[in-house]
Amino acid sequence: MSDNYKYGTKLLNEWMVDIIGALIPGFLFIITIIISLIIPLLFNGFSKETINIKLTDAFWWFLLIVSLILSYVIGHIFYRSDIKVPDTKCLEKQTKENIVKITIDRLNKGEDIKNLILEELFLLQEYEYYDKVKERVGYSLISIIDNIVFDKTISLTKKNDILNFYRRELNKDLLFSFEDKPSEEKELIIYYCVLKSQTKLGCSSPQYSEFPYECYKKFLKRRHEDDLMTKDIEWNTDGSRTKNKINKIKLDVQLFAPESYPIINKNESQIRMSSSTYHITNPLIFITIISFFIILSVTYTDFKTEQEYCYLMFFRHHLTILCPILMLFLILYIKRCVIKYIHYQRVREIHYLLSIYNQYTDIIEARKKYEINKLKL
Repeated sequence: MSDNYKYGTKLLNEWMVDIIGALIPGFLFIITIIISLIIPLLFNGFSKETINIKLTDAFWWFLLIVSLILSYVIGHIFYRSDIKVPDTKCLEKQTKENIVKITIDRLNKGEDIKNLILEELFLLQEYEYYDKVKERVGYSLISIIDNIVFDKTISLTKKNDILNFYRRELNKDLLFSFEDKPSEEKELIIYYCVLKSQTKLGCSSPQYSEFPYECYKKFLKRRHEDDLMTKDIEWNTDGSRTKNKINKIKLDVQLFAPESYPIINKNESQIRMSSSTYHITNPLIFITIISFFIILSVTYTDFKTEQEYCYLMFFRHHLTILCPILMLFLILYIKRCVIKYIHYQRVREIHYLLSIYNQYTDIIEARKKYEINKLKL
């Protein structure tokens, strides 16, 4: 394999995140404006007195290059938008549908909350706590669950925020009658929801969803993969900013195991694209609505000036109005899809990164020593 090929591949990998994360959302922005506003206007009043100009190939190449540059510039404006925003929206949706709703459904079917907690502890392989919970009742049981769910270093404010979030969500279900239940049972239900969220989603609640997720070890443990997170890469340590650990792992893989870095880069580029697309849909919704009223006013004026009703007139006055409406529905659908899957993408990114790092640990350390020795010489 030639050096030029290796260099080109490396350069492409480095640009992949920027290109996919910025160019595609920017292209979506331009396409939306063209379909929802420019094309309908061309079919209406602006197309009546057209000038016959022969467009050369050079013009089309120029238009393509300008479109690509404009797409990248527009996309890059949203590229650095906070990924946490769509991630939090996704977590809210997942928490309400897959945690709270399923818990309520199971309790309404007559299942005991203590058995649900025991089931989750068994999946977590917390056999010591499993035996303790099985033997205890009342508030002594709540104190044990509290030790399982929350770390001792958690602040009281944060803990209350998390518990109150699930308390509000459980109260929203009018058929569940949450407030009518005994106080001990209510507390156990809330704690169970927190634990379930930690093991299924990797974080305690949507408002505390900083990346990488603080409860990701429980997420792995439920799947019998907690060996991926060794003490060396544990990011929930005192005095250490969580992102620094995960960024250091990425950097080590990129520098000392570059042959495996494209997998990580691919995941990151997809997440950046999803986040940029989510943020760019907000102005696009506004643009499509404004386009609809512009086209509506143009077609109405054009309709009054037309002397003869024909198929072209019908297309101008009716079908062109559908363009911004269809684009609006498409944008809303795209936004909904991003909210649906972006958290899964971020969880998968961590899993891939930890898997690769664990497989290449010895190689990374050996290459580090080699580079250090080479510098000394």
